[in-house]
Amino acid sequence: MRPIAVGTARTAVTVRVLIVRHRWAIRSSCRPDLPTVGGMTRKKAWGDLSPRQRKVVVAGAAAELAVTAWALRDLRGRPADGVRGPKPLWVASFVVQPFGPLAYFAVGRRRV
Repeated sequence: MRPIAVGTARTAVTVRVLIVRHRWAIRSSCRPDLPTVGGMTRKKAWGDLSPRQRKVVVAGAAAELAVTAWALRDLRGRPADGVRGPKPLWVASFVVQPFGPLAYFAVGRRRV
């Protein structure tokens, strides 16, 4: 690590010590039961989740899938003049979960 030279050599050493102390504080605050990579805790794997957390993830995925399917079906059945903006753009926006389908329902449909 290269110290930041701000004025004198003593200042550069002080800045370096503060940076090292900050990194140590980050590493020491991490959970010891999870391995760290470069001072950061790794992502949880599916096996690390509790049964309740797994159910929440599955329920959220099912809800996103249902809303996206509903939005696609509505978009397909709606005439082009009943949609604000081009239909292909709305289909592409559905990739951004969950904001694309929700934005379509909020502002993409015109009342016919």
